[in-house]
Amino acid sequence: MNFEFRVEAKNALNHPVFGTPDTNVGDDTFGTIGYTAIGPREVQLGFKFNF
Repeated sequence: MNFEFRVEAKNALNHPVFGTPDTNVGDDTFGTIGYTAIGPREVQLGFKFNF
């Protein structure tokens, strides 16, 4: 018998990766970044017991 524990993480350190800025010169939002390209931190835990 054994027991297995697994951790999987996406963006574990929660660093933002910003999207591209607005490049339309006529907009009021020119040059601003309105979103992040990668989502927030995600962690998945898994347990397995073999017998």
